[in-house]
Amino acid sequence: SILEAACCGLYVVSTRVGGIPEVLPPDMIGFAEEVSAGAVAAALERAIVAGKGQHEDPFDLHERVRDMYSWQQVAEEVTSVYDQVVARPRQTFTARLDKCWAVGPIAGIMGMFLVTVDLMVLWLLRLIRPDEEVDRAPEIALPLSKRSGGVGDSKQGTS
Repeated sequence: SILEAACCGLYVVSTRVGGIPEVLPPDMIGFAEEVSAGAVAAALERAIVAGKGQHEDPFDLHERVRDMYSWQQVAEEVTSVYDQVVARPRQTFTARLDKCWAVGPIAGIMGMFLVTVDLMVLWLLRLIRPDEEVDRAPEIALPLSKRSGGVGDSKQGTS
């Protein structure tokens, strides 16, 4: 609903929960000091008194939001995240346990327990169904220049 409001040319007031601060640029959104009805009401009052969004052309705001969130851009960002995950070296079991232990004595022990149980479940599943019996998607190596091409390249249908 935040994107829809901004797309309609409205100044948005919200709280800083989740990924909301990253959704819109600072000139399109204001934030409450805390997560409470009173704080949201105060942020709304500040926005009204300051006249936020009253001098913006709603069509210009719509264009800005549309350009920020095209399907092509979303696909490129998701692909980038997957590429970063795949490029990371695999961690050994002991490295994972070390990471858990670094969290602290209580949470670390619980994390180590969960990592160990997870590994045991994986071993059990591999006994039940060995890797050779699992269908795998074929590897398709595409150069980065090819990834930006294809469906959705035009501005058509990106609102």
